Amino acid sequence: MTGTITPQGSSVSDDQLDHIDLWKYFESRGQDLKTAMLSLITWLTGFAGAVLAYALKEGMTFKAPGPVLSNAPLAGLLGLLGMGIVVYSHVIIYEYADHINRTFDRSDKVRALDTSLDAILGPWKANPPKMPTICRHARNVMRAFGTAFLLLLVTAIASLVTR
Repeated sequence: MTGTITPQGSSVSDDQLDHIDLWKYFESRGQDLKTAMLSLITWLTGFAGAVLAYALKEGMTFKAPGPVLSNAPLAGLLGLLGMGIVVYSHVIIYEYADHINRTFDRSDKVRALDTSLDAILGPWKANPPKMPTICRHARNVMRAFGTAFLLLLVTAIASLVTR
């Protein structure tokens, strides 16, 4: 193995340089996955907010005795649509969380420098780590929307039943 001189003056073997390049790849890939997930969830959150705002504007009447559901079928349909968006968002968040964790796990294995390529690219752990923080925050925001859509749906069903 030949060595190269770094700016600090220490020698790094070519094998270690390969590990460093592989580590950079996995770190970059993990960040790219986080960015892609955040971008997609941002769009879905905006769409969920627009659906909820439209449901409140067109489906409810805010008068003196209190808010009244004026268009229950529309509110129920929009509540179902919103719940679909929330469920889809949760699937995306959990899938991205798994890929992000797996990529950063591989990055950590490469950083150890004593791990073989088979171990780095091998099967995923039986007990994966907890969800990344950004995924947990996105999940909590979508859960809040899910609660609002569920309330809207239940209110619409109750209004249709009592007619």
